[in-house]
Amino acid sequence: YQRRVREAPVLQNPNLEFTLIDVPGHGRLRNKMWNYIDTVALVVVLVDAVSFKQEQRHVAEFLRSLFQHPKLNERLTPVLICCNKMDNFLASTKKFIKKELEKEINQIRSLQQISSVEGEENIESIFLGLEDKPFQFEHLPMTVTIEEVSVKDLNISPIVSTVQQRFSS
Repeated sequence: YQRRVREAPVLQNPNLEFTLIDVPGHGRLRNKMWNYIDTVALVVVLVDAVSFKQEQRHVAEFLRSLFQHPKLNERLTPVLICCNKMDNFLASTKKFIKKELEKEINQIRSLQQISSVEGEENIESIFLGLEDKPFQFEHLPMTVTIEEVSVKDLNISPIVSTVQQRFSS
């Protein structure tokens, strides 16, 4: 899943060089991401904006585990969440997806607090957001950006601009 990207025409910067690690979103393959997470400089997560309503709990649980990863917190690794398939009229907007993910992560966070209060061992020691406040992406230590894209239509300018900003010398 590892590919070397050099002088990619879509990036329009011949001096830009980085390693792209593409991990499929399928549940059984997604776990390969954890092999690389300690060294990444940017995380890009594609969310299917068409099937989001059915998958929002799974997406929120994945993002929670990502945001609670110690290395991402220590290194303040930025995360770009891309709402994909915006070419489809059934796609949820980034505003809707952001609001629903924040609510879902807030519920997960509340359940974590309850389970730790009841004496169950809580392996996730990094609290998400601010205590006594509903979860918001803005409360995380790393920068989290949510954008709309359509990979099918090659409307990926938010990804391109984020990569250029992060990896330009």
